[in-house]
Amino acid sequence: MDAEIEPHDRTGAGRRHQQGTAAPEALEGWLEPPERLKAEERALHRSRALKLLDDACRESDWEILRVLRIEAVKHWPGRRLTIRYELEARRRGERPRRTILYAKLYRGRKGERIFKSLEFLRSRMQLPLRLPEPLGYSARWKLLVLQALDGLSLADLLRGPGATWYLSRFASNLADFHELLPAHPAAARGPSEIPIRRHDARAEEKIVDRAIDRLTRAPFWKALEPTCGPVIDRVREQLRAGRAEDDVESQHLIHRDLYPEQVLFAGGCVGLIDVDELSLGEREVDAGNFVAHLVLADLQKSGRIEAASHLSDVFLTSYVSRRSLSSSHLACYEASALLRLASLERLSQAGRSVLPWDGLASRLVEAAVRALS
Repeated sequence: MDAEIEPHDRTGAGRRHQQGTAAPEALEGWLEPPERLKAEERALHRSRALKLLDDACRESDWEILRVLRIEAVKHWPGRRLTIRYELEARRRGERPRRTILYAKLYRGRKGERIFKSLEFLRSRMQLPLRLPEPLGYSARWKLLVLQALDGLSLADLLRGPGATWYLSRFASNLADFHELLPAHPAAARGPSEIPIRRHDARAEEKIVDRAIDRLTRAPFWKALEPTCGPVIDRVREQLRAGRAEDDVESQHLIHRDLYPEQVLFAGGCVGLIDVDELSLGEREVDAGNFVAHLVLADLQKSGRIEAASHLSDVFLTSYVSRRSLSSSHLACYEASALLRLASLERLSQAGRSVLPWDGLASRLVEAAVRALS
């Protein structure tokens, strides 16, 4: 849904809604509780969005002057709505300029947690990777406002010349990113001092359980079960062992939803986007998930694993030149990610994959078997 509007500012100019665009009332079918309805209507309304953004960003040094364009880009009913705003805005002491902000409406207190996490990281640490700047959070509307990061996606760069250079550069920066928090004095006082949640083996088990539940309800489960069953048992066994040995020392700053589309390159700098799942956890969670997505991209494109093996080797070699990884934990988290990807039917939709869901799931499970071996 692309809600494009005429520029609106405090003078009242530009109030005409363009023909052929989606007005807020067109969204009623997927806006549920009354309070969410109010928040989403405001965020997508040409004049109310300006006040909403002003309220959320009042503690920042940004002034929002005009809303130029609104685009609802992602929606999970009852959970989250992500909106892209093109604005005329300025920082204190600077001239007005066109800029992009993203606003996210959440259920519960997730947005507040993300805002505090990003504030903590950006204010106290020299980051090896760029993160979105948090401009504000409205507790009333559960609205988080972030400045957009620009750049080229690593997913696109991996398809062109210089792919291995970009991958090596990212892996090195990621290794340093993972070490940020233990080096900080607050870490010595324990994770409770840090406004970032933990992601341990127990949390990963819950994710695996949900993926398995989806797989067992898939129409092709009986054909997949002989191969998938032993993988599930191995992953669960290793995660239960991980629960027994879980400790603060193994907790590092991780993205927790890392794949090439989440990585941007601009002007020699590397950035991470979509940081909703920032956590304290094992480095192998990010590494395993990233490698699993390299496999997924190959299978979606050609139905075979072609470039993924080489790219995975480049990524892991560059990473371990700076930080160590446990091969058994890496295999476990890679297999866990592959199971989760196999359970998602949307990844096989037309235009995204040359393989139908059953074929894609089967090959992802086979990749999980290889990872564990």
